[in-house]
Amino acid sequence: MKFEVRVVTLIALLFVVLLSGCGSEEPHESIGYCAQHFKAKSYQVAKKECLIAAEKGHVNSQLLLANLLSRGPKEQRDEKVAFQWLLKAANSNHAGAQLETGRAYLYGRGVERSVSNAMEWLNKAAKKSPEAQFLIGVIYLGGFNGKADPSSALNWFKRASSFGHSMATNNAAWIYSTSHNKSLRNGSLAIKIMTPLVEKAPEQYIFLDTLAAAYAEAEQFEQAVEAQQKAVDYLPPQTNEKEKAGYIERLQSYQNHQPWREDTPAWPEDEEENASEEEQESLEQEPSEQEPSEQEPSSSSEQ
Repeated sequence: MKFEVRVVTLIALLFVVLLSGCGSEEPHESIGYCAQHFKAKSYQVAKKECLIAAEKGHVNSQLLLANLLSRGPKEQRDEKVAFQWLLKAANSNHAGAQLETGRAYLYGRGVERSVSNAMEWLNKAAKKSPEAQFLIGVIYLGGFNGKADPSSALNWFKRASSFGHSMATNNAAWIYSTSHNKSLRNGSLAIKIMTPLVEKAPEQYIFLDTLAAAYAEAEQFEQAVEAQQKAVDYLPPQTNEKEKAGYIERLQSYQNHQPWREDTPAWPEDEEENASEEEQESLEQEPSEQEPSEQEPSSSSEQ
């Protein structure tokens, strides 16, 4: 099972900082220029203006500068310096910066990898960030520390899913379908929450893979084989042989009328290069840092 890893693209990040803004009270023209040039992809000018504003204590500019230094043009990158600016913004209680600080610790980007430090920052961000909730679930599932706790992971995935995080819904359904813990399995519920995702993205092989596992758990093996075959067919050309073999192994399991069991899924070592469209949309909806209350979950959540 592959859990999709997404990172914040530069333009998507702009919406995070604009909608979750906080910083110095004194206005400065470089603050506006920083965001304007960032949005226009004039990264060299943006770096200069963001640095001026960041040094004056403007938190949004600190976060934009950090991401320019870590994900901007290669000749401008300096991940260690980027992390220091990211940490400054995170220490100012900026939820977006806290999320990115947690992610940096999780992947060792600009700082030594530390799951415990990642958890500390992700927990701070989790009140306002479904993506942080999702990543905490991933850690509990054993993707980074090797100690699977599917029950705790499921709780965090359900929480993120209630805000419309589709990969969290996918991962909750995977636990419902494949866990060795019988008390966590619920094939019919997994089918119910995955069907809308597959209908919305019928060629998304990750969702098809999970739906197939759900059908197999519910002993609907004909549907499981059909869904898994589609998942195999839609695998992108760059899929590595080990991952492809896992998809085929699950297909053979369903052909033999055997459900799949897995507590600690394979986890990619590196983040993917680009955020999905869904991730960009979720970033645009990042709540304002000035809002004191937690996000309200969707009323349509049935998990």
